[in-house]
Amino acid sequence: MDVLLLSGTPSRHHGAMSALRARGLAIRAASGPGRARRLLDAAPTIVLVDLSACDWLTRRLVSALNHQRRTCLVVALHEGTLGGAIGEIADLRVDGFCPMHDWRPVASIAPPRGSASALSIH
Repeated sequence: MDVLLLSGTPSRHHGAMSALRARGLAIRAASGPGRARRLLDAAPTIVLVDLSACDWLTRRLVSALNHQRRTCLVVALHEGTLGGAIGEIADLRVDGFCPMHDWRPVASIAPPRGSASALSIH
């Protein structure tokens, strides 16, 4: 499984990304629209969008993410509220939401190493 994290500050998610890597996921991060587009072209299985640190999301990138939902799971990471979702981010369609302080729902998507895959989020 391949995970793409879109965040203006990917380093703030270091602990969660390490935990996902320990479960066998390949994690890549983008902190700008150019790299995000290139990594989306690699067809990740899961895209995590940090709503609090993605003020660089352009209309074109949001459109690409919305189109990508046909082939991957798009999860919005939030800080307890979606009230700040303005601008281009307001048009983003996602498959689920996850609080940034509790990545357990995201981690549950990836089975432990050696187990069968189960792509679902609650």
